Amino acid sequence: MKSPSQTFTAIDELLQRSRKHMHSEEFKKFIEFLGRFPDYAYFNRMLVYLQNPEVTLFGSHTFWQSNFNRIVRDDAKPYIVLVPFGPVGLVFDIMDTEGHVSPEDLLNEVTNGGPFSVKGSFTEAQLEAVIKEAYQWGIEVIYVPANYFLAGNVRKFGNGKITIGLNKNLGPAENFATLLHEMGHLFAGHLGGMQLTRKREQQNQQDQQNQQNQNKKTRKEHVSIFYHYVSKDAEEIEAETISWLICRRFGIGTKSAEYLAKCNLSAEVLSEISRELMIKVADMIFQLFCKDLFKLNGKIVRKEKEPFRNLIDIFS
Repeated sequence: MKSPSQTFTAIDELLQRSRKHMHSEEFKKFIEFLGRFPDYAYFNRMLVYLQNPEVTLFGSHTFWQSNFNRIVRDDAKPYIVLVPFGPVGLVFDIMDTEGHVSPEDLLNEVTNGGPFSVKGSFTEAQLEAVIKEAYQWGIEVIYVPANYFLAGNVRKFGNGKITIGLNKNLGPAENFATLLHEMGHLFAGHLGGMQLTRKREQQNQQDQQNQQNQNKKTRKEHVSIFYHYVSKDAEEIEAETISWLICRRFGIGTKSAEYLAKCNLSAEVLSEISRELMIKVADMIFQLFCKDLFKLNGKIVRKEKEPFRNLIDIFS
Protein backbone atom coordinates (compact mmCIF):
# COMPACT_ATOMS: atom_id res chain seq x y z
CA MET A 1 0.00 0.00 0.00
CA LYS A 2 1.36 3.41 -0.95
CA SER A 3 2.31 5.91 1.74
CA PRO A 4 0.09 8.99 2.28
CA SER A 5 2.72 11.24 0.69
CA GLN A 6 2.86 9.04 -2.42
CA THR A 7 -0.94 9.06 -2.62
CA PHE A 8 -1.02 12.86 -2.20
CA THR A 9 1.35 13.12 -5.15
CA ALA A 10 -0.82 10.77 -7.23
CA ILE A 11 -3.93 12.85 -6.46
CA ASP A 12 -2.13 16.06 -7.44
CA GLU A 13 -1.01 14.43 -10.70
CA LEU A 14 -4.60 13.38 -11.43
CA LEU A 15 -5.84 16.95 -10.95
CA GLN A 16 -2.99 18.25 -13.11
CA ARG A 17 -3.97 15.84 -15.91
CA SER A 18 -7.55 17.11 -15.61
CA ARG A 19 -6.40 20.70 -16.11
CA LYS A 20 -4.41 19.69 -19.19
CA HIS A 21 -7.36 17.77 -20.60
CA MET A 22 -9.47 20.94 -20.46
CA HIS A 23 -7.23 22.39 -23.18
CA SER A 24 -6.89 19.23 -25.27
CA GLU A 25 -8.32 18.85 -28.77
CA GLU A 26 -10.33 15.86 -27.57
CA PHE A 27 -12.11 17.93 -24.91
CA LYS A 28 -12.71 20.84 -27.31
CA LYS A 29 -14.21 18.42 -29.83
CA PHE A 30 -16.60 17.06 -27.22
CA ILE A 31 -17.69 20.53 -26.04
CA GLU A 32 -18.18 21.64 -29.65
CA PHE A 33 -20.32 18.56 -30.27
CA LEU A 34 -22.56 19.30 -27.27
CA GLY A 35 -22.73 22.96 -28.23
CA ARG A 36 -24.51 22.06 -31.46
CA PHE A 37 -27.56 20.88 -29.56
CA PRO A 38 -30.41 23.27 -28.75
CA ASP A 39 -30.47 24.60 -25.20
CA TYR A 40 -33.85 23.31 -24.12
CA ALA A 41 -35.30 24.69 -20.91
CA TYR A 42 -34.88 22.58 -17.79
CA PHE A 43 -38.62 21.81 -17.74
CA ASN A 44 -38.50 20.38 -21.26
CA ARG A 45 -35.42 18.29 -20.48
CA MET A 46 -37.18 16.92 -17.42
CA LEU A 47 -40.32 16.33 -19.48
CA VAL A 48 -38.38 14.21 -21.98
CA TYR A 49 -36.63 12.36 -19.16
CA LEU A 50 -39.97 11.45 -17.60
CA GLN A 51 -41.10 10.03 -20.94
CA ASN A 52 -37.92 7.96 -21.25
CA PRO A 53 -34.94 8.19 -18.85
CA GLU A 54 -32.69 6.54 -21.45
CA VAL A 55 -32.93 9.42 -23.93
CA THR A 56 -29.41 10.67 -24.65
CA LEU A 57 -29.48 13.73 -26.93
CA PHE A 58 -32.62 14.89 -28.67
CA GLY A 59 -33.79 17.27 -31.37
CA SER A 60 -36.44 17.76 -34.02
CA HIS A 61 -36.55 16.28 -37.54
CA THR A 62 -35.14 19.53 -38.92
CA PHE A 63 -32.41 19.72 -36.28
CA TRP A 64 -31.01 16.27 -37.02
CA GLN A 65 -31.10 16.84 -40.77
CA SER A 66 -29.53 20.30 -40.83
CA ASN A 67 -26.90 19.85 -38.10
CA PHE A 68 -25.76 16.24 -38.46
CA ASN A 69 -27.18 15.12 -41.81
CA ARG A 70 -29.08 12.40 -39.98
CA ILE A 71 -32.60 11.15 -40.68
CA VAL A 72 -35.11 10.18 -38.02
CA ARG A 73 -36.19 6.57 -38.48
CA ASP A 74 -39.80 5.89 -39.47
CA ASP A 75 -40.38 3.84 -36.32
CA ALA A 76 -38.78 6.42 -34.02
CA LYS A 77 -40.62 7.28 -30.84
CA PRO A 78 -41.47 11.00 -30.58
CA TYR A 79 -41.15 12.89 -27.30
CA ILE A 80 -43.27 15.90 -26.44
CA VAL A 81 -41.76 19.25 -25.48
CA LEU A 82 -43.42 22.61 -24.94
CA VAL A 83 -42.66 25.36 -27.44
CA PRO A 84 -43.07 29.15 -27.09
CA PHE A 85 -46.32 30.55 -28.48
CA GLY A 86 -47.48 27.11 -29.53
CA PRO A 87 -48.97 23.87 -28.28
CA VAL A 88 -46.25 21.21 -28.30
CA GLY A 89 -43.25 20.11 -30.34
CA LEU A 90 -41.85 16.67 -31.10
CA VAL A 91 -38.21 15.68 -30.60
CA PHE A 92 -36.33 12.44 -31.21
CA ASP A 93 -33.42 10.70 -29.51
CA ILE A 94 -30.11 10.34 -31.34
CA MET A 95 -30.48 6.56 -30.98
CA ASP A 96 -33.52 6.76 -33.30
CA THR A 97 -31.61 8.45 -36.12
CA GLU A 98 -29.67 7.15 -39.11
CA GLY A 99 -26.64 8.58 -40.87
CA HIS A 100 -23.20 7.73 -42.25
CA VAL A 101 -22.36 6.08 -38.91
CA SER A 102 -24.47 4.50 -36.18
CA PRO A 103 -25.54 6.63 -33.19
CA GLU A 104 -23.26 4.59 -30.92
CA ASP A 105 -20.25 5.09 -33.20
CA LEU A 106 -20.93 8.83 -33.41
CA LEU A 107 -21.09 9.16 -29.62
CA ASN A 108 -18.06 6.93 -29.10
CA GLU A 109 -16.11 9.03 -31.59
CA VAL A 110 -16.66 12.30 -29.73
CA THR A 111 -16.18 10.71 -26.29
CA ASN A 112 -13.17 8.57 -27.21
CA GLY A 113 -14.86 5.24 -26.64
CA GLY A 114 -17.61 6.35 -24.27
CA PRO A 115 -17.66 8.73 -21.29
CA PHE A 116 -17.38 5.92 -18.74
CA SER A 117 -15.25 3.40 -20.60
CA VAL A 118 -12.44 1.82 -18.58
CA LYS A 119 -9.35 -0.26 -19.23
CA GLY A 120 -8.92 -3.44 -17.25
CA SER A 121 -10.96 -6.50 -16.35
CA PHE A 122 -13.57 -6.91 -13.67
CA THR A 123 -16.03 -9.78 -13.53
CA GLU A 124 -19.76 -9.86 -12.95
CA ALA A 125 -19.14 -12.10 -9.92
CA GLN A 126 -16.84 -9.51 -8.36
CA LEU A 127 -19.38 -6.75 -8.90
CA GLU A 128 -22.18 -8.84 -7.41
CA ALA A 129 -20.00 -9.57 -4.36
CA VAL A 130 -19.62 -5.83 -3.73
CA ILE A 131 -23.35 -5.27 -4.22
CA LYS A 132 -24.15 -8.11 -1.80
CA GLU A 133 -21.85 -6.66 0.84
CA ALA A 134 -23.35 -3.20 0.33
CA TYR A 135 -26.79 -4.68 1.02
CA GLN A 136 -25.50 -5.99 4.36
CA TRP A 137 -24.76 -2.38 5.28
CA GLY A 138 -28.23 -1.18 4.32
CA ILE A 139 -27.19 0.13 0.89
CA GLU A 140 -29.45 -1.09 -1.90
CA VAL A 141 -27.84 -1.19 -5.34
CA ILE A 142 -30.19 -1.34 -8.32
CA TYR A 143 -29.80 -1.26 -12.10
CA VAL A 144 -31.75 1.56 -13.69
CA PRO A 145 -32.44 2.76 -17.24
CA ALA A 146 -30.17 5.73 -17.91
CA ASN A 147 -28.92 7.68 -20.88
CA TYR A 148 -25.49 7.53 -22.49
CA PHE A 149 -24.09 10.35 -20.33
CA LEU A 150 -25.36 9.16 -16.94
CA ALA A 151 -23.48 6.42 -15.07
CA GLY A 152 -25.34 6.34 -11.76
CA ASN A 153 -26.58 8.17 -8.68
CA VAL A 154 -26.91 7.81 -4.93
CA ARG A 155 -29.94 8.84 -2.90
CA LYS A 156 -30.78 8.99 0.78
CA PHE A 157 -34.49 9.00 1.61
CA GLY A 158 -36.22 10.54 4.59
CA ASN A 159 -36.71 7.14 6.21
CA GLY A 160 -32.96 6.54 6.10
CA LYS A 161 -33.04 4.20 3.10
CA ILE A 162 -30.01 4.49 0.82
CA THR A 163 -30.05 3.44 -2.83
CA ILE A 164 -27.37 3.54 -5.50
CA GLY A 165 -28.52 3.32 -9.10
CA LEU A 166 -26.23 1.90 -11.78
CA ASN A 167 -26.69 2.27 -15.53
CA LYS A 168 -28.03 -1.07 -16.76
CA ASN A 169 -26.32 -0.52 -20.13
CA LEU A 170 -22.78 -0.46 -18.70
CA GLY A 171 -20.48 -3.44 -18.09
CA PRO A 172 -19.16 -4.78 -14.76
CA ALA A 173 -15.94 -2.75 -14.77
CA GLU A 174 -17.71 0.52 -15.63
CA ASN A 175 -20.40 -0.13 -13.02
CA PHE A 176 -17.77 -0.99 -10.41
CA ALA A 177 -16.07 2.38 -10.94
CA THR A 178 -19.47 4.08 -10.79
CA LEU A 179 -20.43 2.24 -7.61
CA LEU A 180 -17.20 3.38 -5.97
CA HIS A 181 -17.89 6.97 -7.07
CA GLU A 182 -21.36 6.94 -5.50
CA MET A 183 -20.02 5.25 -2.35
CA GLY A 184 -17.43 8.02 -2.26
CA HIS A 185 -20.23 10.59 -2.04
CA LEU A 186 -21.90 8.60 0.73
CA PHE A 187 -18.89 7.85 2.93
CA ALA A 188 -17.33 11.29 2.44
CA GLY A 189 -20.42 12.81 4.06
CA HIS A 190 -21.81 14.58 1.00
CA LEU A 191 -25.30 13.22 1.75
CA GLY A 192 -25.17 14.25 5.39
CA GLY A 193 -24.27 12.61 8.65
CA MET A 194 -25.45 9.09 9.44
CA GLN A 195 -24.50 5.81 11.04
CA LEU A 196 -24.49 2.56 9.11
CA THR A 197 -24.74 -0.77 10.90
CA ARG A 198 -23.90 -4.23 9.68
CA LYS A 199 -24.67 -7.57 11.30
CA ARG A 200 -21.96 -10.06 10.51
CA GLU A 201 -22.11 -13.70 11.52
CA GLN A 202 -18.88 -14.96 12.95
CA GLN A 203 -18.16 -18.53 13.91
CA ASN A 204 -16.37 -19.39 17.14
CA GLN A 205 -15.21 -22.96 17.46
CA GLN A 206 -16.16 -24.39 20.82
CA ASP A 207 -14.47 -27.66 20.06
CA GLN A 208 -11.55 -27.71 17.63
CA GLN A 209 -11.87 -31.47 17.25
CA ASN A 210 -15.48 -31.18 16.13
CA GLN A 211 -15.82 -28.26 13.73
CA GLN A 212 -19.47 -28.98 13.12
CA ASN A 213 -20.34 -27.87 16.65
CA GLN A 214 -19.85 -24.17 16.23
CA ASN A 215 -21.50 -21.38 18.10
CA LYS A 216 -22.55 -18.51 15.87
CA LYS A 217 -22.80 -15.11 17.39
CA THR A 218 -23.80 -11.87 15.76
CA ARG A 219 -21.58 -8.84 16.13
CA LYS A 220 -22.68 -5.40 15.07
CA GLU A 221 -20.29 -3.21 13.17
CA HIS A 222 -20.86 0.51 12.91
CA VAL A 223 -19.64 3.21 10.59
CA SER A 224 -20.21 6.82 11.64
CA ILE A 225 -20.27 9.38 8.84
CA PHE A 226 -20.24 13.11 9.54
CA TYR A 227 -21.61 15.77 7.23
CA HIS A 228 -18.89 17.22 5.03
CA TYR A 229 -20.12 20.44 3.44
CA VAL A 230 -18.36 21.49 0.24
CA SER A 231 -19.46 22.84 -3.13
CA LYS A 232 -20.90 20.53 -5.80
CA ASP A 233 -17.69 20.67 -7.82
CA ALA A 234 -15.63 19.76 -4.76
CA GLU A 235 -18.02 16.87 -4.06
CA GLU A 236 -17.48 15.50 -7.56
CA ILE A 237 -13.71 15.88 -7.30
CA GLU A 238 -13.63 14.01 -3.98
CA ALA A 239 -15.99 11.21 -5.08
CA GLU A 240 -14.25 10.61 -8.40
CA THR A 241 -10.80 10.67 -6.80
CA ILE A 242 -11.94 8.10 -4.22
CA SER A 243 -13.16 5.85 -7.04
CA TRP A 244 -9.91 6.37 -8.95
CA LEU A 245 -7.76 5.47 -5.93
CA ILE A 246 -9.56 2.15 -5.46
CA CYS A 247 -9.72 1.28 -9.16
CA ARG A 248 -5.94 1.67 -9.36
CA ARG A 249 -5.57 -1.16 -6.84
CA PHE A 250 -7.43 -3.44 -9.26
CA GLY A 251 -5.48 -2.31 -12.30
CA ILE A 252 -8.54 -0.56 -13.73
CA GLY A 253 -7.86 2.61 -15.69
CA THR A 254 -10.73 5.09 -15.64
CA LYS A 255 -11.43 8.39 -17.37
CA SER A 256 -11.21 10.29 -14.10
CA ALA A 257 -9.01 13.04 -15.54
CA GLU A 258 -11.48 13.60 -18.38
CA TYR A 259 -14.42 13.53 -15.97
CA LEU A 260 -12.84 16.02 -13.58
CA ALA A 261 -11.98 18.34 -16.47
CA LYS A 262 -15.70 19.18 -16.60
CA CYS A 263 -15.55 20.43 -12.99
CA ASN A 264 -14.46 23.82 -11.73
CA LEU A 265 -10.79 23.26 -10.86
CA SER A 266 -10.13 26.75 -9.58
CA ALA A 267 -7.88 27.31 -6.58
CA GLU A 268 -10.94 28.23 -4.53
CA VAL A 269 -12.66 24.89 -5.23
CA LEU A 270 -9.49 22.85 -4.76
CA SER A 271 -8.98 24.49 -1.36
CA GLU A 272 -12.26 22.88 -0.24
CA ILE A 273 -11.27 19.28 -0.91
CA SER A 274 -9.60 17.15 1.75
CA ARG A 275 -6.86 14.83 0.53
CA GLU A 276 -6.72 13.14 3.94
CA LEU A 277 -10.46 12.44 3.80
CA MET A 278 -10.28 11.04 0.27
CA ILE A 279 -7.49 8.63 1.26
CA LYS A 280 -9.30 7.54 4.44
CA VAL A 281 -12.60 6.99 2.66
CA ALA A 282 -10.95 5.11 -0.22
CA ASP A 283 -9.22 2.79 2.26
CA MET A 284 -12.44 2.33 4.23
CA ILE A 285 -14.48 1.40 1.16
CA PHE A 286 -11.76 -1.01 0.07
CA GLN A 287 -11.63 -2.69 3.48
CA LEU A 288 -15.41 -2.95 3.87
CA PHE A 289 -16.42 -3.96 0.36
CA CYS A 290 -13.48 -4.86 -1.87
CA LYS A 291 -10.66 -6.61 -0.03
CA ASP A 292 -11.92 -10.14 -0.79
CA LEU A 293 -12.51 -9.52 -4.51
CA PHE A 294 -9.05 -10.69 -5.52
CA LYS A 295 -9.99 -14.23 -4.48
CA LEU A 296 -12.86 -14.22 -6.98
CA ASN A 297 -10.48 -13.43 -9.83
CA GLY A 298 -7.78 -15.91 -8.88
CA LYS A 299 -5.38 -13.20 -7.73
CA ILE A 300 -3.38 -13.01 -4.54
CA VAL A 301 -3.18 -9.86 -2.46
CA ARG A 302 -1.17 -9.38 0.68
CA LYS A 303 -3.03 -9.36 3.97
CA GLU A 304 -4.26 -5.86 4.69
CA LYS A 305 -4.55 -4.43 8.14
CA GLU A 306 -8.21 -4.15 9.15
CA PRO A 307 -8.61 -0.93 11.12
CA PHE A 308 -12.40 -0.76 10.90
CA ARG A 309 -13.55 -3.31 13.47
CA ASN A 310 -15.75 -1.41 15.90
CA LEU A 311 -17.02 2.16 15.76
CA ILE A 312 -15.50 3.84 12.72
CA ASP A 313 -15.21 7.59 12.75
CA ILE A 314 -14.15 8.90 9.36
CA PHE A 315 -12.74 12.07 10.85
CA SER A 316 -10.89 10.48 13.77
